[in-house]
Amino acid sequence: MNANELADWIKVTDFYKNTDNHFINDTMDEVEAMLRQQQAEIEAGKIMIKGYSKVIDEQQAEIDRLTKANLIMQATIADLIEPLKTLTNEEILELWDWNSGEILATDLLDFADAILRKANKK
Repeated sequence: MNANELADWIKVTDFYKNTDNHFINDTMDEVEAMLRQQQAEIEAGKIMIKGYSKVIDEQQAEIDRLTKANLIMQATIADLIEPLKTLTNEEILELWDWNSGEILATDLLDFADAILRKANKK
C-alpha cells in the first residue's frame, strides 16, 4: 500500500468521523493531505532518479569511449617508440658532441632531440 492508497482508505472509511471530537477529525484530514503530499514527493523523487540514471549512463558511455581512445593512443605511442629501441649504443654516442666541455641542460635536450631524429630516420 502506498501513501495515496492509505489516504484513500482514510477518506473512504471515515472511521474517525463517528466521533464528535473535532481535533481527531481535523487531524485525520491533515494526515490524509500529508500522505498525498508525501506520495507526490516520492513520485517526483522517482522521476529525478530516472534522470540521474540517464546522466550516469551517458557518463559511463563517455568513460568507455575515452578508455578505448586511450588504449588506441597507448598502442600508437608504443609503435612510435619502438624504433627508438633499435639504436645501438655506438649510434647514440656518435650523436654527442664530446668536445663541448661542460654539459648544460640545453645540451642534454639537444642530444635527446638528436636521438629521436636519428631513430625516426631508421
